[in-house]
Amino acid sequence: MMGILLAAGLLFPTVQGENLSGRQMVLPKDFEGKANIVIVAFQREQQLLVNSWIPVIQQLEKKYPEIHFYELPTISTGYRLMKWIIDNGMRSGIKDTKTRDHTITLFTDTKKFRKGLELPTDETIYIMLVDSLGTVRWKSSGSMTPMSAALLSTAADELLSKRE
Repeated sequence: MMGILLAAGLLFPTVQGENLSGRQMVLPKDFEGKANIVIVAFQREQQLLVNSWIPVIQQLEKKYPEIHFYELPTISTGYRLMKWIIDNGMRSGIKDTKTRDHTITLFTDTKKFRKGLELPTDETIYIMLVDSLGTVRWKSSGSMTPMSAALLSTAADELLSKRE
């Protein structure tokens, strides 16, 4: 299931998390790119959907060094007591340092977080292009399709071709 969602004027909400390397981060302030591709997932089973986007994201990262990719496993605050187990489980499956640095676990009020980003459900993933000011420039949901990949690429081209 994939859907292109309108994102005009949305600001990425301020949230705190910790990456799998142990660094505390405040988003969107700590996003490092001029353009940031952000995938929000809510359930472990959604990793296959996330993985469907990786080849497209890697191509965009090669084309544009200004793009940074972040994966945000987003979990209800009720699971905060299990944070060590959850993070260590993810860490054990991810050996690459760059991937650990850009995987940021958010223990937050998921309903409030979804409402702020106009994400209708936690039954799928969402992919967003967020600029350096925290504005969501483009978003979609579900697994990658040729159309959604082309639209993300076009949105990245438009954002990064503008000279500041």
